[in-house]
Amino acid sequence: MSQQSSVSISDQPRQGVAPETARLAEEIAFVRMKRFNKWRLRFGWVLTAAIFGLAPAPSLAWLIAGCLLVSVGVVVRILAAGTLTKIDTLTTHGVYAATRNPLYLGSLLVGLGFGCLGGHWLWPLSGLLFFSLIYREIILAEERFLSCRYGENFHTYCQQTPRLLPNPAKFLREGLRGFAWDRVYQNNEMRNIRATGAFLACMALKVWWLPAGTWWTTARIVP
Repeated sequence: MSQQSSVSISDQPRQGVAPETARLAEEIAFVRMKRFNKWRLRFGWVLTAAIFGLAPAPSLAWLIAGCLLVSVGVVVRILAAGTLTKIDTLTTHGVYAATRNPLYLGSLLVGLGFGCLGGHWLWPLSGLLFFSLIYREIILAEERFLSCRYGENFHTYCQQTPRLLPNPAKFLREGLRGFAWDRVYQNNEMRNIRATGAFLACMALKVWWLPAGTWWTTARIVP
């Protein structure tokens, strides 16, 4: 649940389950989770590069929509990273009380924002398709891992908290509970913020250089 960085393979088996069986199930889920995370990063970079290099310059409406979505997504990810604790415990407070996957919710909003900056509805649709295919598998793999790890505590958490789309009341009420800027740095979220900022800077240069709706291939490099 966006919490893979806070846990590791456990030496403590689940109650009522044979130690060898519990550990094997946890290891299989952990390996599957890491594998899908690698594909997430690869496809994410390819899609981002395609939006910059292949999409036309966005109109003002697409530009505003994209920047708003990216901004909200970055804020959600900061709240999530600043709440997640890197200790052997399940984080259920703060934004994690409103959604089990606040980091991935933020990634979805950032991805849709990047798609809007592509200046055509096909790009955010591609981002949504990418999220549905890749992140769905990551979330399911993490759920299996955390189920092996925390047992009934995790099952109770799942019953009380939505998987992705947040509970608005809880989000507003609990969003800042347990948040600390130190954890934003500890969880390496600043690296993602810098990467997002670099992409937005590249898109700003593209918008400045190209008229709305113009493709790189049809632009006049020399006035």
